[in-house]
Amino acid sequence: MTAVVLMCGRVFDGVSDSLKSKTEILVQDKRITAVGSSVQRPPGAQVIDLSDRTVSPGFIDTHVHLAMDASNLAKQTLLSSASKALKGLSIAREYMRYGFTTVRDLGCIDPDWPTVDLRNAINAGLVEGPRLIVAAHILSASAGHADLRVFTAPAGHYLSPRLPMTKAASRLWSGASTPSAEIGLRPRTLAGTSALAMIRRG
Repeated sequence: MTAVVLMCGRVFDGVSDSLKSKTEILVQDKRITAVGSSVQRPPGAQVIDLSDRTVSPGFIDTHVHLAMDASNLAKQTLLSSASKALKGLSIAREYMRYGFTTVRDLGCIDPDWPTVDLRNAINAGLVEGPRLIVAAHILSASAGHADLRVFTAPAGHYLSPRLPMTKAASRLWSGASTPSAEIGLRPRTLAGTSALAMIRRG
């Protein structure tokens, strides 16, 4: 059992409106087990002096998309799952530096579940990051804000004519990868960069 004692100058506990003065926190196996003006120190416990710092509980962000760039979805569909996972890891670490110890990811548009793999890697201790609670894919009503069928289509077929940019762009979708659990179709890769220009022009 690993034990760490934090010697804090001040503590915000999330309950009181005022800061507590000098406080000790005992963490055992990554869980807080005691808080007080003085805590029992197990044999071999690591002591970290934070007497000049204010300590607070970790923050929780309940709505993020680590592997989904909403401002550039069309281009992002061309990236590999590994690229999205690595970008997600960088963002997750940034959250942790800002004090977020838990992050809830509500899905991405990649069929290979990069956020699930990222969560598993953090849990296994392969990489450092905040605790992740993830949804593999996004669920949406038809025409909802997460209806991403514009980025998927059976080979050789047009998508819904309701979307003005679809007919021009869908001619350039080709190839296939693993099936998408979200909508039951196969994600496509763009045949050339000109497709991105068509999507932008609509």
